[in-house]
Amino acid sequence: MTAIEFSQSGNVESATFTCGGSLILQVDRERQAALLVFAGLEGLSKKLVYTHNALDAKNVLVEIDMPGAEIRVDSYSHVLSAAITQ
Repeated sequence: MTAIEFSQSGNVESATFTCGGSLILQVDRERQAALLVFAGLEGLSKKLVYTHNALDAKNVLVEIDMPGAEIRVDSYSHVLSAAITQ
């Protein structure tokens, strides 16, 4: 398991990492809010690949299988902890 760090910009906390293969992302947050996952190849624009609705549970578990893609996760709630397994 590898912890991932989020940084704040305005009302969004974001984290980026490179997907090494099939992985599970878990994000534990303060409250219910939208969470978006974007992916793209290095040097190209990222595309939205997952949306967690603002009315869904505050904690999120997502499976991602895009080897080599750069992943960006945007959370609209403060992130308490987050990790990936590969």
